[in-house]
Parts: sequence; structure tokens; C-alpha cells
Amino acid sequence: VNEQETPAAEAEAQEQSESQPASQAHDKADTQTAGATLTTAEAADIELDHVSLDSKAPKVGDTITATAFKSYYSEVDEGTNVSWIWSYSDSEYGTWTTIADATGNTFTVPAELEGKSIQVSGSAGLNTRTDNTTTKVKAEGQVDIYTAQVSTTKGDATAT
Repeated sequence: VNEQETPAAEAEAQEQSESQPASQAHDKADTQTAGATLTTAEAADIELDHVSLDSKAPKVGDTITATAFKSYYSEVDEGTNVSWIWSYSDSEYGTWTTIADATGNTFTVPAELEGKSIQVSGSAGLNTRTDNTTTKVKAEGQVDIYTAQVSTTKGDATAT
């Protein structure tokens, strides 16, 4: 008796599935897979618009923070998995060397990177975006002077 009911029940389930609108069938498929492990692409891969460093002119000892953006003004949602890679180079346009164990969105600049440029790369699965420092890492306490004015009064020079 059970053998006859099973094929009939299967046929009825198949018939109901075929008669459902596509959206209901999709919902049912989602429900059936809700307990399954999702692939990375299904879980949260997104395309990044850009990444940005909070300091473009770091000094030794500074902590630099990288932020990922999903659009020009909007940061990625909290909980979005962004992978980070930090690198350094002798110049902003040179060959980049990956910094071992630097995989978070913050990086504290060590003394051995003085005089180097720093780059961060971020990926949320679908693409990779980068941002660089615009000046080389300075020694702790070092500053750049961009303008100077020199005035003289009867042979005495004064710099301001």
C-alpha cells in the first residue's frame, strides 16, 4: 500500500511545483537551501567603488586606516568581508612588495619603511581597488615645509 502512495505523492508534489509561479518556486528553492553552506559569491561578494587611506603622508609610528567604499560616498556595510593587502615600494610608481602579516584595515608604520611609499589593496570578492600614500614615509616628528617667506631689513634676514 505504501509503495502505491509514494509514487502518487511524488507525482502530486511535482504537479504542484510545476504549477507554481516562478517567484514561488524560487522562494521554495531558497528555503530548501537555507541550511546549506553558501559559496562566497552567494554569501557577500560585492564590487568596491574604491578604497581610501586616512593618511596620505604617514610618519613612522602612525597607524593608517583603510576604508572600503561600495559607492563614491557610501562605505561598505558593516560585516562585509573585505580582504586587505599592504605593500611598500621605493617610489609611488615602483614595484610593490607585500608586507607579511599585514591583512587588516589598519597598519602601523614601522621604522624600516621610512622613505618608502605605502599601498593598500582591498577586495570584497568581485574586484580589487588600491590607494597609495602621496608622500614617502617620514621619520617620526619630521615635517615638510611647503612655503617659506624671506624678508630682509637692512641686511638682516628673517625667515617666516
